[in-house]
Amino acid sequence: MSGRELLHWRGVKRRWFNTFAAISLFITVVLVALCIERIRGTDFIYRADSHSQYTLAVGAGEISLDSIGGFHNKSPATPEWHVDHIRAPINIGQQTLVFMGRPQRFYERLGFYFIGGATSGQWMGRLSLIGVPLWFLLLVFSAPPALWMRNYLQSRRALRVGHCRVCGYDLRASSDRCPECGTSI
Repeated sequence: MSGRELLHWRGVKRRWFNTFAAISLFITVVLVALCIERIRGTDFIYRADSHSQYTLAVGAGEISLDSIGGFHNKSPATPEWHVDHIRAPINIGQQTLVFMGRPQRFYERLGFYFIGGATSGQWMGRLSLIGVPLWFLLLVFSAPPALWMRNYLQSRRALRVGHCRVCGYDLRASSDRCPECGTSI
């Protein structure tokens, strides 16, 4: 692979990473807003029909997805979407563990929930619940913008010190072109 092709692919990778970092930054800002807003309550978006219910809940520092199937309730046969807000912050994973009568495992104390099994009583059927704490999502989605900022600051420092802006080669002994990659100074 020649030097020009290598520089082209570096540019393509840089553009993809910049796009990914921008999307991650947007998601991080949304998650911070959710963390602040969820102090005041819990939001539910759910779809229910006569045999199943699917719920996305955001509250008490977690995002959870759950599905309950195989039961018969009084909901209409055609699926309907509902949005609900409860003024109290509710931790869905902990509530489900209490409902199922099971003690918390280590990862559940950290806020991760992977619960599946049969239920009894009014919601007789199959339950699946996945819960992820907001702090973990913030950590994951804030890493790419932090790496982008680090790379940006390093490239700015390299320009001030007298290095090539493309490959980082020391240009103090060079006159008009970078001897490493051929970029004009």
